[in-house]
Amino acid sequence: MSVLLGLLSMLAYSAASVASQPLVRKIGSAQVLFYRGISVVVLMAIACIPFYKDLNNLPMALFAFFLGIAGYIPVLAFMHGLRVSKVGVVAPIGATSALFTVVLAFIFLDTPLSAVQWFAIAMVVAANVIISVNPKDIRNSKIT
Repeated sequence: MSVLLGLLSMLAYSAASVASQPLVRKIGSAQVLFYRGISVVVLMAIACIPFYKDLNNLPMALFAFFLGIAGYIPVLAFMHGLRVSKVGVVAPIGATSALFTVVLAFIFLDTPLSAVQWFAIAMVVAANVIISVNPKDIRNSKIT
């Protein structure tokens, strides 16, 4: 079941990237992220209604709030990339984010990983990049 949900989330993320490009070019990356952020906050607030009684730690809530804001900086860079280039160029770069997540977990959380796990992570990241790359977009990009 978790593999199916992982595949569905990967497909949804890819579809959102493709659907975001026309919006980003039309109204700008900051505005798209603002509307996206508002919709996510509303949906998460509704989903968290049963747990509001447990939210009594203000410093941690503020930390989570600022962490969420900081998390939009990479997304803003991704959206800006969609505005100035093609999806086939920007998506492979975004596909490497899983590698950064694993490396940061390895460094900061002291998560031990075996050689087989590192190889599997490299294979997943490489597959994400290979699936999302479009050689025609790279040749026709404004970046190259």
